[in-house]
Amino acid sequence: MRAMNLLSALNDVRDTYVLESALPPLGEASRKAVPAFRRKGKDGSLGRVFSDGWLVAAVCTLVAIGTLSGMVWLGQRPPTPPVSSDSATFPSSSEEHPVTEGIHTASLVYVSNGDGTCSVKASDGFGQLSEDIHLVIPEASPTGDVVTAVEDYGFIWKTGLKSVTLPDTVTAIGQWAFAECTSLETVELSDSLRSIGTAAFLECTALKEITLPEGLTALGDSAFSTCTSLAEATLPSTLKAIPQWSFYNCASLSELTLSEGLTEIGYSAFCGCVSLISVELPDSVSSLSKGAFAGCTELLSVTSGSGLQAVGALAFDGCTRLATITLPDGLQALNGTALRDCNALRTVAFTGTREAWRALLGEQAPLPKGSTVHCTDGVIKY
Repeated sequence: MRAMNLLSALNDVRDTYVLESALPPLGEASRKAVPAFRRKGKDGSLGRVFSDGWLVAAVCTLVAIGTLSGMVWLGQRPPTPPVSSDSATFPSSSEEHPVTEGIHTASLVYVSNGDGTCSVKASDGFGQLSEDIHLVIPEASPTGDVVTAVEDYGFIWKTGLKSVTLPDTVTAIGQWAFAECTSLETVELSDSLRSIGTAAFLECTALKEITLPEGLTALGDSAFSTCTSLAEATLPSTLKAIPQWSFYNCASLSELTLSEGLTEIGYSAFCGCVSLISVELPDSVSSLSKGAFAGCTELLSVTSGSGLQAVGALAFDGCTRLATITLPDGLQALNGTALRDCNALRTVAFTGTREAWRALLGEQAPLPKGSTVHCTDGVIKY
């Protein structure tokens, strides 16, 4: 009855408050993050941020009991990995063998591809271990198949997993492979790694740093979303695009290294990284998507490279301490809301002329009062 009353009350609120944007697939830790609500005006437009405690608490409670009609489902969890008769009985194509690396003995399942290679995942017995597990995955199965991949959902919810070392034979980590391994502190990736799947490390809340190897070309959506202890991240030159929500809500991320070769930073990729102080974009970056660095409340400075051409809506929305930003003369599109609520912004260094700046903005006025644009031929004050 209490849940029904709550649903009725929120149905009344639904037409007044809407979620500003869809969030990534979230688990338990992310559901604790306060979603951004905006008041919807009579004309349907979105107003300023509204996050009254009672509304947030009500929505979070509702997440636990079902879907709120007309709003984004915040509590999406990965589907339960299918258990086939093959994986249950471990026939010739699927072998279960003990792993004695590290402190514990656990069980791995090797799934043969029939071509001399195999992928690896945890067995049911692995999940029964309650103590810290330091796992070193071998290069080959006991029958000689080379381990080239970690299975989709391979180690999901293995909360006893403390560290993982992958052999250089591994080229792919599947989707949700290590999601919600909440004790996982360190990961040593393969130098041969080429792809990391969707939500592969989502909500690994103890993970402290990650260095993605040169050669990596594909990173899935939400790959490191809500890794709340992640303080350092280094991305390789071979990674051309950072997809949506990749590092969403990584609240401890303070050191971010982006390499030359990167061209695009996706939707809300670093949204909510509240410990970021500065961002340096390499010359190769040409576009920042909607909300790319939104809500990075400690961000003080942004230096963009010469190749930046487009800055999307809300790219730096709510970066309330952002004081300086450098933009190149090759910039072709600066959305009018890109710097919304950046009320501390005082200096924009633009490497073009005043005429070029005015042409870029058109009728927009995205800068707060008191800010100054320094152009090659003078300044423009707001």
